[in-house]
Amino acid sequence: VFHRMADKLAESARVKQEFVQMISHDLRTPLTAILGTFELLSKGAYGQLSERGQTRIVDAERESQRLIAMINELLDIERLESGNLQLLREDLDLQPVMLRAIEAVSVIAAPRGIKLESSTINPRVNIDGDRVVQILINLLGNAVKYSPENGIIKVNVIEKNSSVRIEVVDQGPGIPEKDRNLIFERFKQIESQDYKRAGSSGLGLAICAALAESHGGEIGVDSEVGQGSCFWFTVLKSTNQSEAIRL
Repeated sequence: VFHRMADKLAESARVKQEFVQMISHDLRTPLTAILGTFELLSKGAYGQLSERGQTRIVDAERESQRLIAMINELLDIERLESGNLQLLREDLDLQPVMLRAIEAVSVIAAPRGIKLESSTINPRVNIDGDRVVQILINLLGNAVKYSPENGIIKVNVIEKNSSVRIEVVDQGPGIPEKDRNLIFERFKQIESQDYKRAGSSGLGLAICAALAESHGGEIGVDSEVGQGSCFWFTVLKSTNQSEAIRL
């Protein structure tokens, strides 16, 4: 019985791996091609579109980007679980890393008049810069989704003894106490209509949590309903050495 159970588990792992490979190639590749076509259409490469046609193309482009992002999140979760996601940690100044994320998210914040304000504190930290940018883009992107128009989102930096706490503070609807721990679990979403309207895979915060913890840090949220939210995570200060960590 034990051997049969082990064989079934091995078979399940194999099927899961094949499914992930299918997603990475059979779905992501054609979606990227479709997105490229939409981008060319929106730029007039195949002739001028009517105002209504241009609006539809922009909508289709946005949905294609959302689908590709969801596929990438599924792949990241699989890499984290299988130990195939490598962190390349090194000592970096935090400010340039934060600015990369803010610039990326400003594209979706500007049309809604949302301002992104950043702390000027610039500690040296031991991180994988690309992965911390990924955490920040996810947290900032969520903040933009749920913030009111012409709102303000702040990125705060607080230095502690051996770590640095990075906060993303928004003016959104806030998170009920019963949901504050659940939102960092895979596929968990807040039931409120304020949070359902934007749609997501339910994996973004789970990936953020895994990446923060793999950096030797923590992640959490402080919030009150109607008062906005403060999502935060910590990273370690510089250790004057570079290292590669396989998760």
